Parts: sequence; structure tokens; C-alpha cells
Amino acid sequence: MAALAVTIAESCFSSYRRDAVGCDVNLEGDLSAAALLFAETPSRILLSAVQGNVAQILNLAREHVVAANGDRTNEGERLKIDVNGERVIDRRVAEVESAWRVVLAELA
Repeated sequence: MAALAVTIAESCFSSYRRDAVGCDVNLEGDLSAAALLFAETPSRILLSAVQGNVAQILNLAREHVVAANGDRTNEGERLKIDVNGERVIDRRVAEVESAWRVVLAELA
């Protein structure tokens, strides 16, 4: 199980034979920003879909009492995460990916 912030970042990285993509995410909740982003809480899912399917997926999630939002990838190269309307992460995806790769290499 990975922290939500890590999962979001990894989904932006330049892997799977594609360039990195940026994203804009807005999380809301009663927990602190650190807990929302880094707690390894069960039952949290990150789902990616093409734009034409997002509304249908969100409707299905809401029909089944699942909290859902329609955050999006962006055409830029930045990972942006807001918590309760406050920007807590705004970094270039390449910078985050490079740090992630270095830490993994050091652990190996």
C-alpha cells in the first residue's frame, strides 16, 4: 500500500514508454495535509481515464457512495496538489521523478 501523494506522483512519471505528464489534484478532508497525502490508509484508489469517460466514472462512483473528484492531468510538466484549497505541492514532475529514482537506487 502506498501513500496517495506517492501514487499520484508515480502516475505522472515518464514510464511505460511515455513522456511525463503533469496533474492538478485537489484533496479535501478533515485530516491534516500530511495525513491526507502520506498516511497509508486503506480503501483509497487512484483511477486514470480518458477525458470522455470521466463523467460516467464519477457518476458510477457517486451512485455507490464513493467519494470522488474529477481532478485532471495538465498539459504542463508540474505536479500540483492542493489540500482544502491550499497549494501544498507544486514541483516539476522531472524533479520529483529524479529524487524518487535516486532514493530507490540508494536503497538497492
